[in-house]
Amino acid sequence: MEGADFSIDLEEFRDLFIEESRRHLQTLNLGILSLEQDPEDAAALNDIFRAAHTLKGMAATMGYTGIAQVAHALEDLLDQARAGVSNATPSWITLLFTAVDRVEALVDNVAAGGAAESDVTEVLESLRGYSAARRPVGEEQVYESAEDDAPTLEGYAEAPMLAASVVDDADPQEAHPETLDEGLSGGVEGFQVSRIVRLDVQHLDRLLDIVTEMVIERSALDRVHAQGDLSALGEALGRYGRLMDQLQTAVLETRMVPVGQIFERFPRMVRDLLSAQEKQARLVIEGAQVELDRTTLAAVGDALVHLLRNAIDHGIEMPQIRAAAGKLPEGTVRLSAYYERNTVVVEVCDDGRGMDPAQIADEAVRRGVIAREALAEMSDEQILMLICSPRFSLRSDVTEVSGRGVGMDAVKRQIELMRGSLEIESHCGEGATFRLYLPSNLALLDALLVEVAGAEYAVPAAHVEHILATDPEHLVRVGGRMMLQRPEGVISLRSARQYLEGIEDEVFPTTVLVMRQHNQTLGVGVDRVIGYEQIVAKPLPPVLEANAQLSGVTVLGEGQVAFIVDLRG
Repeated sequence: MEGADFSIDLEEFRDLFIEESRRHLQTLNLGILSLEQDPEDAAALNDIFRAAHTLKGMAATMGYTGIAQVAHALEDLLDQARAGVSNATPSWITLLFTAVDRVEALVDNVAAGGAAESDVTEVLESLRGYSAARRPVGEEQVYESAEDDAPTLEGYAEAPMLAASVVDDADPQEAHPETLDEGLSGGVEGFQVSRIVRLDVQHLDRLLDIVTEMVIERSALDRVHAQGDLSALGEALGRYGRLMDQLQTAVLETRMVPVGQIFERFPRMVRDLLSAQEKQARLVIEGAQVELDRTTLAAVGDALVHLLRNAIDHGIEMPQIRAAAGKLPEGTVRLSAYYERNTVVVEVCDDGRGMDPAQIADEAVRRGVIAREALAEMSDEQILMLICSPRFSLRSDVTEVSGRGVGMDAVKRQIELMRGSLEIESHCGEGATFRLYLPSNLALLDALLVEVAGAEYAVPAAHVEHILATDPEHLVRVGGRMMLQRPEGVISLRSARQYLEGIEDEVFPTTVLVMRQHNQTLGVGVDRVIGYEQIVAKPLPPVLEANAQLSGVTVLGEGQVAFIVDLRG
């Protein structure tokens, strides 16, 4: 048709290009790491060749010449390896990582709204020079264009997962306004929340089936209402309610992503840190299939960067020091995730030097974090948590990795913003474990509604192990603290009213919520337990964000507002 305009606005595909490019870059990083460990790994070589080829095609289609040129030169180098011309030597591995890092920087620039064009001459000369030195005499490779394969949008149509690409218009900063700032400085960028959610078509079919049944039930409700049959109306409402529960579960599942999407980014980071510090360790990843809300996962990704850096910088010793202590020269850093009750637990463990509570206590006193008199009443677990105090550090020097004294404070603050908690366990000479307790989703919360001084509060049900109706005869005061005598031992008590409002009860409440925090059992007295309810958690208004006792707010069924509180303190 004469005069017709068939041009395509490629800017519409920008977000999808960024998402797919990062996925292929991750494949490249993991594949190169595999080749570094096993140079004969043909499957890994084929995987990264395909990733480079697809990345080249996508970039050329979008008009991002710099990315396409580097990916093209990288593809040629990998093709030589597939043909047996090049080998996975240390210099070859380093060159591949350099090229991948350059492409990643260009993609990040596109994501930040900048241009994808940048001077890539140096990395291109390195890649092409390495290829040319190993190319048979008389054979030439033309690099003028990255479009010799007539690329299409092949990178955007890979079955079966690209059944739907849903763009989330929510501002990521509204979901978690604070990020780990100084604690992540030193060359590792914070994690960004992807605006694209990849859904299996079966999940969309399930959503459609549920909505279809709800439409049918709505018609049934209209008929029953017209007939005035209250018994039939109750049954119809029950069926409709069950469908609503199914729809709620299905929608929440669209936000759930495997933690492996974050965990897979760390092997390269750990490898580079170990190489820079001339240490030896292996990273073991477990539970990558465990799922978290995508916003929580982005926030915990930032925290894990710092914890893994700490494990290598502070925990893992130099090989000769480990050997002298009777350990294997190669250490182990373990990153794992698992379900526990209604929470997801993420652990970072190392078998390094561990932490000494006495040393932490002395340094905390020296830095003015705590008075020495207060240490006498603290357990080792509570002393270990002092490393999360602002400006606390056991290093006297500042390195690219640590020493600023803000990292663990930022980690703890970020986890608490997600309604989670941090627990630290350590044994001198044996290693340390950092345990993150996280809600499986942020939108809904299983809560116990309690009454304190006439006001209703919501307590996360995951915090409560069980509820006790106590006898005043079993309450004793020891050294100014209220204690509960139980057959299995003594439990330290706290009044919820005193904790929340600073007012001491005339008579200590006889209803006690038993909780655990930092491996310690704590009982919290409340006036009464109203009941269990699933609530919609909302963030606190800015004026209340500094209140450490409050973690959110919700609107109950009758319309009244209730604060969500962490009574563990």
